[in-house]
Amino acid sequence: MKTTELPIKLEGILFARTGSEIKYLVLHRRPEEGNFWQPLTGTLESNESIIECLYREIEEELGLSKTDIINLTDEVYRFEWKRDEQTILEFVYGVELNFNQQIILSSEHDEHKWCNFEEAISILGRENNKKAFEAFRSKVNY
Repeated sequence: MKTTELPIKLEGILFARTGSEIKYLVLHRRPEEGNFWQPLTGTLESNESIIECLYREIEEELGLSKTDIINLTDEVYRFEWKRDEQTILEFVYGVELNFNQQIILSSEHDEHKWCNFEEAISILGRENNKKAFEAFRSKVNY
């Protein structure tokens, strides 16, 4: 069955607990894919829900399954942005993983890094992603 990409995206703020500290997993897009650091992102397809899209992207971009997720938060933030003349709506969720989980990156990314909050904010390439991280941190008690 053919699916259609919708002007709806999702962002997963990937995090893990390491003792009393929270670490955030950020992904580096290959140079031919934009050459910047970002959280997990994906585009909703016409045959899926936002949460199904999130699970699909986790599998495609990290090599993880639904059972590898420790906790999935409610929506923590949303924002709009423009691509050409189209308005894109992006929904943001927190996704708790095991810090020692093996990550197998897709061809979109060439590197991943676990960071503390300040480092993650400093290397993220898009202002909207930084705002999403800040919203996550203020709304979720981790």
